[in-house]
Amino acid sequence: MRRDIPVEYVDGVATVTPTGEIDITGAEPLRTAFEVAIGFGPDRIRVRMGAVTFIDSTGLSALVHGWRLASERGIPLTVIEPGSAVVRILTITRLDCLIEG
Repeated sequence: MRRDIPVEYVDGVATVTPTGEIDITGAEPLRTAFEVAIGFGPDRIRVRMGAVTFIDSTGLSALVHGWRLASERGIPLTVIEPGSAVVRILTITRLDCLIEG
């Protein structure tokens, strides 16, 4: 099942907004969303994770993919509005440094 992840671009900021579960079925659309965001040539990328209820290793891999794409271009990538499930997994994996705040 293909589900597109919205990417919004406003004033130099690309915002990627995944929802629901980011698992094996959601990882590829997230990767694609990061590639779309990079295509805007933003000053920064924000990943709004407030509506994400679950993220597994494939979802984390997609998040790291986005971070690498951004880092290679000198674009900061941050996670905003993470719920407790997202904060927990980012903390366990030491990716909590991506959380804005």
